Amino acid sequence: MVFPNYRCNSLEGENRTQASERFRTQLATDAEIHQALSVLQHLMLIIDLDRHQIKVIPTDIQADWVQLTVQELSREGYLCAMEKAIATQTPQSFQYQLTHTNQLTRSFQAQIYPYADNTVLWVAQPHASLSPPPSWPSLLAEITLKIRQSLDVEEILEVTTTEVCKLLQTDRALILQLQKDGSALVIQESVVPGWIALLGHKIYDPCFRAYEFHYLQGRIGQLSQIETLCKDSCYRDLLDYFQVQSNLVIPIISQDKLWGFIVLHQCSHPRDWQSWEIDFINQLGNQVGIAINQSEILKKMQVVAQKLTFHFENSPLAVIEWNHEFRVSQWSPQAEHILGWDFAEVQGQHWSQFPFIFDPDLEEFKESVFSLIDGSQDRQICSYRNLTKTGQVIYCQWYHSVLRDREGNVLSILSLVQDVSDRHKAETALRQSEAHFRITFEQSPIGMSLNNLDGTAVQLNQAYLNLLGYSFAELKKLPIRYFIHPDDLHIDQALYQQLIDRKIDHYTIEKRLINKSKEIVYTLFKVALIYDDNGDPLHLISQVIDISDRQQVEESLRQSEERWQLAIQGNHDGIWDWNVQTNQVFFSPRWKEMLGYSDGEISNDLEEWTERIHPDDFPWAVRAIRKHFNQETPFYMHEHRLQCKDGSYKWILDRGRALWDEAGNVLRMVGSHTDISDRKQ
Repeated sequence: MVFPNYRCNSLEGENRTQASERFRTQLATDAEIHQALSVLQHLMLIIDLDRHQIKVIPTDIQADWVQLTVQELSREGYLCAMEKAIATQTPQSFQYQLTHTNQLTRSFQAQIYPYADNTVLWVAQPHASLSPPPSWPSLLAEITLKIRQSLDVEEILEVTTTEVCKLLQTDRALILQLQKDGSALVIQESVVPGWIALLGHKIYDPCFRAYEFHYLQGRIGQLSQIETLCKDSCYRDLLDYFQVQSNLVIPIISQDKLWGFIVLHQCSHPRDWQSWEIDFINQLGNQVGIAINQSEILKKMQVVAQKLTFHFENSPLAVIEWNHEFRVSQWSPQAEHILGWDFAEVQGQHWSQFPFIFDPDLEEFKESVFSLIDGSQDRQICSYRNLTKTGQVIYCQWYHSVLRDREGNVLSILSLVQDVSDRHKAETALRQSEAHFRITFEQSPIGMSLNNLDGTAVQLNQAYLNLLGYSFAELKKLPIRYFIHPDDLHIDQALYQQLIDRKIDHYTIEKRLINKSKEIVYTLFKVALIYDDNGDPLHLISQVIDISDRQQVEESLRQSEERWQLAIQGNHDGIWDWNVQTNQVFFSPRWKEMLGYSDGEISNDLEEWTERIHPDDFPWAVRAIRKHFNQETPFYMHEHRLQCKDGSYKWILDRGRALWDEAGNVLRMVGSHTDISDRKQ
């Protein structure tokens, strides 16, 4: 709405004293009188909106500035401010800027008072706040310090909005955070009473994303007079709804990304944002971006610390951290459980100050410590006998790792400790069992052999060699049919074919052999197949007895049968035989039964094992096998979980021993499975 020009008259016959006296009778409060009288040396107008008439109260202000003010009063922003003062019957603040014909620009701060019916008193004075206060650099430093003293984002943003409103005397200061959908959420606000609170509002402005690149380059958005300068009607309607007449938008950049904005609103009147104000808010926005980044980094570090603390406190292994002097700096609850000392008892203690290493293993532990400190090793896996606080000797596996700085100096040493006393007992039992089996195999009065499918020997015991009169080196070069009497060869071959076709799982046959002296030896053979991972035949395992003396043979056969069943059943253990060259494995019926399967439900394929082992245990089992294949351990032994047919897991003690050829290549490995689930409960 455009008003016609005002008529401008002087208050004839009144000097300043008379005018002041008349104001005393018409202004509402003593405070308003005091404020009006204090500016008589500046610009004072009485404006009648009905008659479009202006009366000028004589002051010291130059007439040119008065005339320029009168010329501006028909602008809509000025009219809105006057109408609001009349409608609300409360004084209104209004800020404006005038440019003289000599190009001198001057800013004014007006107070608009309701005076009479549809009449206002306009009191204006130069607006000192439009010039930067001399102390604004120190004020910026002070606000920045407040921001930096907190790493809490909410507190940082609250300080920012509060201090900005206080310093720049804006009606509203907002912090907007960009959302994934392109909108911006008002997450912090400082607003002068009487204006709409926007906290929690979600604002959609297409400029946010459209100008993201420009904001990242330092773009600042400002509108001094919304009504006249804002061309976008939708955007203007939005600002009108928020009662905004001037706004200033400063981007907040965090980690090189547009995080959000500092937004200032002047609601009471249009406002020309001064360059020092823009610079001030821009610098403050930079500090807020840095503080937000630091706060987010701190949150991530806190999450990492929480995870580490959780794993430290709940690890099934004891976790011990040593400083560069090998003094205890961390001691997990599991370390207390395994070794018996509380953290308070060992904190800061040198490893030599509390007797947790069994004396016979002390030198080995010292060597490990020195090699970690001097840099010759950064990781170790060691086994020691340890002493608990009560003096009990336990067997432990230690996993050491060293953290160094860039110069190679030790920062800390981490030790993971596992009590393997039960495993050590099992390993000892396995070694004894293997020794007994080896003695049985070597000292057995009956012949025992392991042959390839073509009959060439893989392993023969002494009784077998004595039976034929050959050395192992000689027999290894000859197929088994070379020793079979020609008249018995066809019978043996027929049974062998049935075995290969899986029509039978083993066979027993009496046949004649020809020894090295070309003599006929009457024997009783029991033959079975060992299969690879694909279920294909891999090896023949045989027992052979000299049956010249039938009674002795029957007794020997009974003993042999017992040993055979012992080897196959393993005292209720599952037996497996793995041809490493072909990956074929023989799984005994008991091996399959332990997992809930019948004999025909599981093939003789290595994948039957790899697909059932628990994923967490698989790499450790492979590691133990590899160490044994590299002959770092005398046998393979590992505890792991295998999945049963019903989906549950059963704890298995897996033991085995490999066979190598003369070149050191692994040929096969034979072992057993023992159900240790009860022990693991």
